Amino acid sequence: MEAGDAPVAYAVRDLIVSACGGCAVSLGGQFTRILVPLDGSSLAEQAIPYVAAIAAAETEIVFLTVARHGEPVRDLLGSIAVSEQAVNDSNQRESREMLTAAASRWASILPSTPRLEIAVGDPATEIVATADRISADLIVAASHGRGAIRRLAYGSVADAIIRSANVPVMLVRPGHLTAEMSKPKITGIVVPYDGSPLARTAFPIAMALAKRLEVPVHLIDVVEPLTVATPPTMMEPSYPIQALEDVIEETESEAKRSLREAAEEFFAAGINVDAEILNGNPSQLISEHTSPDYLVVMATHGRAGLQRWLMGSVSESLVREGPAPVVIVNARAA
Repeated sequence: MEAGDAPVAYAVRDLIVSACGGCAVSLGGQFTRILVPLDGSSLAEQAIPYVAAIAAAETEIVFLTVARHGEPVRDLLGSIAVSEQAVNDSNQRESREMLTAAASRWASILPSTPRLEIAVGDPATEIVATADRISADLIVAASHGRGAIRRLAYGSVADAIIRSANVPVMLVRPGHLTAEMSKPKITGIVVPYDGSPLARTAFPIAMALAKRLEVPVHLIDVVEPLTVATPPTMMEPSYPIQALEDVIEETESEAKRSLREAAEEFFAAGINVDAEILNGNPSQLISEHTSPDYLVVMATHGRAGLQRWLMGSVSESLVREGPAPVVIVNARAA
C-alpha cells in the first residue's frame, strides 16, 4: 500500500519482512449466516454486492425489512374503514413483495437464494433481535436509505445497532461502489490498531474476512505526538523538550513492539500481513492509507471510554468519510 504524503515513523513491515511474504492464504473464514437490512430503496441495496463478495456457497443470506406497525384507517366520521389487522396484512404483503423483488434483482451475483424475514417495530431493535434469533455472523447494511434504515451513516439507527449488536456490522456507503449488479473487487483489509485489548477484539473478524476473500491484511498504528503525554504535564511551561521527545520515543517503541506481536498473530493464522506506524491524526492517516477496494475492520466501544485513540470517534469518522466500507466490531459484545 502506498504511504502517500503522510510521515512514516516506523515501517514495521521492514522489520518483519511482510510476514508470510507471498504465501498462499489458507481457505477458511466461512460465514454461516449474513443479515442484510433492506427498506425498499436502491441505496439500501448497495450493501448486497458486498454480501455477494463475502458469502460462500454454503452461506445463508437473510434479507430483512422492518415494517411499520399498522394503524386502523378511519373515515371522516371517525368510524374504522380499514381495520388494524387489514393494514398490517397489507404492510406484510408489501414487505414480502419488496424483499422478493430485491432477491430476484440481485440473483445473478448472489451464491444462493436469500431467506426473507419481516419484522415489525423499532428498526434498530428488530435488526439486532433478528441477528440474535437467526445466529447471524455479520450484519451488512448500506449507510443511507429511507424508512427503516434512514441516515444509517452513524445516525441513530446505525449507532444503536453498533452499540447493541452481538455480531460485527459492516456499513457500506453507496459511493463505495463503482458498478451495479457486480461484486466489488476487494484486494485487502486494513486493521487500525492502537495496542489496546479493545482493538484486538477486531482481529478474529479481520482474519475470517482475509481468509474468505484470500487477501492480505495491513495493520496500521498511529502515534499522536500531542497526546502521548498527560495534559497536565503538557501544560507545564518548564516541561523539558527532551523529556517530551523521550516520552514520544518510548510510546513509538512500545507501539512498534505491540504491532510486531499483532502481525505475528496474523502470520500464525496463515494470513499475508504487513504493518506500519504513522505519526499524526488517526482518522486522517488511516483514510489516506486505505484504498476504495479495501475493507476496514476495527473495534469500537460498546460504552463510553478512552484508549490511546478515541476508537469510537475514529470509527465514526471512517464510516462517514472513509474511502472504503467499515466493519465495526463491538468490543463489549466480543
